[in-house]
Amino acid sequence: MEGLSFIQADLHLLAMLRPEANGERFIASSAETLSMLDIANILRKHLGEDAKNAPKGELPNILVRAIAIFKPQLRMIATLLGQDMSTSNQKAKRLLGWTPRSAEEAIAATGKSMIKIMKEQKKS
Repeated sequence: MEGLSFIQADLHLLAMLRPEANGERFIASSAETLSMLDIANILRKHLGEDAKNAPKGELPNILVRAIAIFKPQLRMIATLLGQDMSTSNQKAKRLLGWTPRSAEEAIAATGKSMIKIMKEQKKS
């Protein structure tokens, strides 16, 4: 997989409140495309010990495809390998004046939220 883009909830609010968004669709993305390893590195940087199990390397695409033959959990991922997953947020910027958060900021915030939820669930 070439990488992933991360959505940003503040655009949803703008789209609900601004008349020029009526009937329009927007891609709520930072428009930065990151690999899974990039994402893991960001999580380790911002979450420290809580991200100790994040991957530290990548498997070659051909190996992932070969393993997917025997591991059904990888089949969907294998179909996405090598595809361009880039997005554009230009319409949201142009029509709504939206400024997205960086992918790093969005990933770190998501990771922190997920860790908090998991820790709270363990207490219950």
